[in-house]
Amino acid sequence: MTVGILGGGLTGLTLGFLIEDSEILERENECGGLCRSTSEEGFTFDCFGSHIIFSRDREVLNFMLRMLGDNVVKCRRNTKILYNGRLVKYPFENGLADLPLRENLKCVASFLFARAKKCLHRCDGFSSFHEYLLANFGGGISSKYLIPYNEKIWKRPISDLNASWAAGRVPSPSVFDVLRSSLGFNSEGYTHQLNFYYPKRGGIEALINSIERKCADKTVCNFEVKAIWHSNDKWYVSNGEECMKYDKIVATIPVFSVVDALREGGENVPASVVHASRGLSFNSLITVMIGLEGEPPVNARIEIEEGADAETGENMRGISWLYIPDADCLPHRVAFPSNYSKYVAPEGKTAVLAEITCACGSSGIWNMSDHDIMERTINDLNRKGILNRNYICFAKVVRAPLAYIIYDRNYERNVLTLREYFGKKGIILAGRFAKFEYMNMDDCVKDAIEIARMLVA
Repeated sequence: MTVGILGGGLTGLTLGFLIEDSEILERENECGGLCRSTSEEGFTFDCFGSHIIFSRDREVLNFMLRMLGDNVVKCRRNTKILYNGRLVKYPFENGLADLPLRENLKCVASFLFARAKKCLHRCDGFSSFHEYLLANFGGGISSKYLIPYNEKIWKRPISDLNASWAAGRVPSPSVFDVLRSSLGFNSEGYTHQLNFYYPKRGGIEALINSIERKCADKTVCNFEVKAIWHSNDKWYVSNGEECMKYDKIVATIPVFSVVDALREGGENVPASVVHASRGLSFNSLITVMIGLEGEPPVNARIEIEEGADAETGENMRGISWLYIPDADCLPHRVAFPSNYSKYVAPEGKTAVLAEITCACGSSGIWNMSDHDIMERTINDLNRKGILNRNYICFAKVVRAPLAYIIYDRNYERNVLTLREYFGKKGIILAGRFAKFEYMNMDDCVKDAIEIARMLVA
């Protein structure tokens, strides 16, 4: 059985490696999707946001590490949240002791009240992500960090998001851990990524390149899927110039692109399916790559807002990445990849990667010029004390039109309609954009392993 794999991102390449009789069709002139990196002037940056390698699933983790061989380093997460001019340990509920005492107590009290209320009413279903946060974290933690940060990422009120995805992405903390963190005892959240891995050289694309080399003879680049049709028990895929024939198709490209290709191929796609594909929501991502002469300031002047304590002077060195919920700062997250591996920046220099979400094609951030985005980002980070603009030696802007899946109020209905249709059609959907799920790298690899195992069996 010959399997046609549409898309050469991490999911598609993993499938191609695991399925012997397969062929990968990739639209771009190189594979990788969002897991691509660029190397310029001695710096290596992940083009579409900072990536790390971790997984709760040992088989998945071992697969990625085996692909990298000895080109890998192990790191200990050191992640902070910039809140009211001070660095708070991540996740926020595990860093309550970093807050002023009054705010610390307010967070604990509201957390305990919310947890008691949840137990009393035996509430498991939530009408929105906003309701989920209040029920599991209380008003203090939610209002100070979780709500502003998530609304900054999703670019919409979180009351407009459903809660179906929340437990897997924002798990409810234990009472014991929250009380320990409030009292100043070390408490770690999201322990599955407490220790993570990263390629020693080449950025996250080193993983992509390693898998791609192992299935280079079955990869066809510069092949944009424009039409798909089924005839005489075979699947045909065309780019408008040439046509490929397969026994089975696995799509890793965006599900709405598959719908369009089926219609272009003459398939009678129901109006309900077309409507569902048009109703899917997503955000775009802009990354600003910055190279610094030297290291981030040892005692950065973190901006102190009115009513906060005196200048904190925390050490900005050694931070893995930094979350910024402040509405007056364009990026929502800033990563320091040269703290993952010293080989991604020239000796004595620092790589900084700022991430900005926006709605593709809308007025506002996406329509700003690269120059204006770069200047705004640098000014904001300089003002916040995260870097000193006088030491910048490299800067570049990169855009990803399709990046974050949005779980809006219509998400479940639309996705169910699409999955039922493709299930009956016999086309397998795999990976983030085909399944239209917020999947990390390890989720994509796991999905590919399970699908390959099913097809081979």
